[in-house]
Amino acid sequence: MMRTPTALLILIACSVWVLPVVAPASPKWLPIEKSEVLALFVSEFGLGNDDILSMEQWLNQLRIKYADDPKRLARVNEEQSRMKAEQGDEDEIWFVGRRSLPLLVAMIGVGEQVHSLRIGVPVVNLSKEEGERTFRVLSDLFEAIYPDWSDAKNWPTTSLKDSWNRLAAMQRGDDPDKTLVRETRNGITSTTFGVPPDLVIYAVTVRKRCLPTATTGNPYERIVC
Repeated sequence: MMRTPTALLILIACSVWVLPVVAPASPKWLPIEKSEVLALFVSEFGLGNDDILSMEQWLNQLRIKYADDPKRLARVNEEQSRMKAEQGDEDEIWFVGRRSLPLLVAMIGVGEQVHSLRIGVPVVNLSKEEGERTFRVLSDLFEAIYPDWSDAKNWPTTSLKDSWNRLAAMQRGDDPDKTLVRETRNGITSTTFGVPPDLVIYAVTVRKRCLPTATTGNPYERIVC
């Protein structure tokens, strides 16, 4: 059977290989290293390289602080068990530690590489100056994590307001995860949650097991993962 030129063109077009679209692999590490996270706090809070504490160093500070308080000392030991459970086989947990720093900054990873970090901000306790410095650092941090996202610098404030509004709108029986504000870009997920007007927590990770979720335990009680 003779085929017209048009029919031949259609056959040729239909026989062209269509390559499957392959989603990019999720990153293994955040695009910011441990020392770079610390550097963001140096200019605003005067920290130095010796202000990165290991898990044991951080816990020892708490043990000294609460030496005369058995109940709090017991909670420190509980924290140690919880953090060890959060660690992977090669993971290390670090804290940006200095009493003058009005935040809790924790990271988990290997060497200089970080796969998850968490920053707890006791908003109600911050002076106006501390609040301004804190949110400048957070804006710089999220811009470093999401260099291609134009609204990254606004994420600390917009997600804070959103999370507090969601918590205020919660009804009995609602899914607790509805209060978690998430943004995922390039395999990196940021989650913001908190209790107005006291506290906001920012969690960033490339590991599924480190995503804050009520189904895997109280997200407020987790240190990093």
